[in-house]
Amino acid sequence: MSRKYLGLPFDIHGGGADLVFPHHENERAQSEAACGCRFANYWLHSGMLQINSEKMSKSLGNFLLLREVLKTTKPAVLRMLMLQTHYRSPLDFSDERIGEAEAALSRIMNTVKNLEWVVENAEDIPSPLDTRTIMTQTRELRTAFVLAMDDDFNTAGALGEIFSFVGELNAHLGDKTVSLTDVAALRQAHDAIVELMGVFGIELVEDEAGKDYPVEVVDLARELAAYDGASPVEAVDALLACRADARKEKNWALADKVRDGLGSLGFTIEDTPQGARVSLG
Repeated sequence: MSRKYLGLPFDIHGGGADLVFPHHENERAQSEAACGCRFANYWLHSGMLQINSEKMSKSLGNFLLLREVLKTTKPAVLRMLMLQTHYRSPLDFSDERIGEAEAALSRIMNTVKNLEWVVENAEDIPSPLDTRTIMTQTRELRTAFVLAMDDDFNTAGALGEIFSFVGELNAHLGDKTVSLTDVAALRQAHDAIVELMGVFGIELVEDEAGKDYPVEVVDLARELAAYDGASPVEAVDALLACRADARKEKNWALADKVRDGLGSLGFTIEDTPQGARVSLG
């Protein structure tokens, strides 16, 4: 059946580590004897899934279905959890591990958003960044990522290279105002992170900016910033402009109302050398 519908040889044949012997050895022997050719180029045997450090089992009552997990966990976070463990090692699923995976993904996403922000708001000033080093580190990231993935599909090592690069970028940027001459290097860094995370099926760039903004922010902007439109994205921009003007005029009461109002809707305001920006969640 496999030869009829999929053709031979398979590039990758997967399965649990408990199937190496005798199941897969027997399958290979029978199949290659029958077809007279290689049955599979690579055999990948995954470690067992554990729940809170115990083997997942119906008899233990710790059996989880994927559709149930996805009701409370974002798919990208679940991917991060799995990718952080080498496929041949046991994978421990727990609330604590999910929280760690979510924090790790947020760190990468925040760096990508920060790069987009500083590039968009770059100024015509002398460059404060060592862009030559950034470009070198970007090239090194791509090379190290490929080497890790070529080393027995080492996703944990490849992710570690991305995390190291993110840390280096954050150290480069700090609180610096970015120059127009820095833009090319920072775009290369941004694109490398997005592309390599895309290899794992994790999309870091949203198609619609602000699509998750709550509609209530429009009412807040009408109340505090005299906004008369209907776009949540424009409403947030109006509120940030209102807050900036209030701070210049030392109208701290209004500035605090904007901050607290946005905060009550789940927004966090971050003041940067290039102005205030918000993040949600």
